[in-house]
Amino acid sequence: MPFWEIEGASWRAAEHAGTLPTPRGLSLVGGVSRGSCGLTLPARGRFARAVVSLEADPWPPGSGARLLFRVRRAEEWSAWRPLAIYGEASEFPRSEEAPEVEDDLIALEESAEQFGLRVEVERGSGGGAPLLRRVAVDAWPSPPPVEESAPLREAWGRSLSVPPRSQRVEEASLRDVVCAPTSLGMVLAYHGDEVPTATLAAWVRDRRRGIYGNWSFNVAVAAERGLRATVRRFASLRPLEEEIRAGRPVVVSHRFAAGALRGSPLPGTEGHLLVVAGFTAAGDVVVADPAAPPAEQERPGPRSGDEPGVLRVYEREAFRRSWLDGRPSGIAWTLGPRGPV
Repeated sequence: MPFWEIEGASWRAAEHAGTLPTPRGLSLVGGVSRGSCGLTLPARGRFARAVVSLEADPWPPGSGARLLFRVRRAEEWSAWRPLAIYGEASEFPRSEEAPEVEDDLIALEESAEQFGLRVEVERGSGGGAPLLRRVAVDAWPSPPPVEESAPLREAWGRSLSVPPRSQRVEEASLRDVVCAPTSLGMVLAYHGDEVPTATLAAWVRDRRRGIYGNWSFNVAVAAERGLRATVRRFASLRPLEEEIRAGRPVVVSHRFAAGALRGSPLPGTEGHLLVVAGFTAAGDVVVADPAAPPAEQERPGPRSGDEPGVLRVYEREAFRRSWLDGRPSGIAWTLGPRGPV
């Protein structure tokens, strides 16, 4: 399936108008208040769905970047379509309303052969220029493929020490809608960065839709906090096993009908995010599910029992179905330490 990354030297291949490719990423030419760059990504197979991840350093006050895309079918390119605006201002981040865009997901009515990306960059009110380190685009056909890959048994029996966090302890206006920033908060804490869920919710909230679960905005915040962060679409459990083997918990998006996932704190869901923290010796999935109330051992104060909490185990096949049989399916945020540039 097509997957593209633009970082480091690959920024030089873009058509630049006021933007400056550097070894660390994309910025602005000195003295220029705004600029843009356009990229035509190499053809790597047909696709009908795509998701874009932006990795930037913390934004200077008032600065921002707007992402637009276009696609090629046969010899004809579509018009440029707005996708999202990122930055450090009260009105950002904000998804944009456009044909074939569903918040964070590009959902084409007809499959395409090639992807084009345009980045418009604006300097901050104090003169600071943003630094965009990386853009990643993951694309796949519709319906999406599901693979029967051999399990990576080296990951079985490994459970990462993800600090449990429940969305149910948040204030009433948040507790039912912040599974995404709660999950992000658990992974950040695992990597040594403690940020309250309410703070993360304010940072990731889509100003147009008023939602907290925009995948691209959540991984953008993870990137600002220093992680290498990408929204991916996987076709089997094996990539999750590879991440766990490497010591990196993964946030996944899943959905399931009422009663289809035994042990879940939710009776059923049209969309929910949680953290995959490991696998049992039998290959079942160890999760940190923010929809659960904290167990007594996960709360401060005296304990009187051992009821299930955020940390729990889901049967492998039931979890696989909830993750890969949904729409969209196989969505995961890969989050890990950023390597040297």
